[in-house]
Amino acid sequence: RGGGRDTGAREAYERAREEIRRRGGMGWDGPDANAEGRDNGEDNASDDEENAAANATALRIWKSEIRGSAVAGFNLAMRSGPLCEEPVRGVLVVLEAVEIALTKRKRANTVNGDNSGSGGMAESYVCSKPLTGGMVVAALRSGIRCALLTRPARLVEGHLRLTLHSSFAGLGPLHAVLSKRRGRVLSDTMVDGTDLIRITATLPQAESFHLAPELMNKSSGEVTAPELVFSHWE
Repeated sequence: RGGGRDTGAREAYERAREEIRRRGGMGWDGPDANAEGRDNGEDNASDDEENAAANATALRIWKSEIRGSAVAGFNLAMRSGPLCEEPVRGVLVVLEAVEIALTKRKRANTVNGDNSGSGGMAESYVCSKPLTGGMVVAALRSGIRCALLTRPARLVEGHLRLTLHSSFAGLGPLHAVLSKRRGRVLSDTMVDGTDLIRITATLPQAESFHLAPELMNKSSGEVTAPELVFSHWE
């Protein structure tokens, strides 16, 4: 089942990446969106230059100030889910667009290192409001948690596979301990040339603490210490 989820996530990721590429990158207009405007004279050419400058500034702000905090917000949301602060897995999050409010600002050009303003005035773009990493982290974490609650969600629990050996006298205590801990026996086979039974079972990971001492105590040593390996999510 895990392989199917991974395949579905990869396909969804490829579709999302293709959609973003079709839009022209980070949610801005594609390369042909302003083709008509470029043919309408100098005014539209000036608008194109301003849009290009604004987009370049927004991209720089995204890379230098927002992207790292966005990744941190995603990781925080995946570590603590919306149901009971549970780790989240098997979820693809698509950030469809980033909108950055910019304000045009005029500043004096420098000529040969002279800041007197003799070089004229130049326009640049800055964030309209101060932006901190904590704001981005909190906003993205809250957004992801809210998005998760709009779709069906379920809790899964890790299960371990345990293998051990027991004599006939230890079978009763063994099954009693496993039943109390929500375990499930998968197979039991005789070991050739001995009077031991090889038992394979599954057990919720949360129920595995202090399992070996309890088995040894309840069975008076008739059951060996189990070998535990991760099995699946359920």
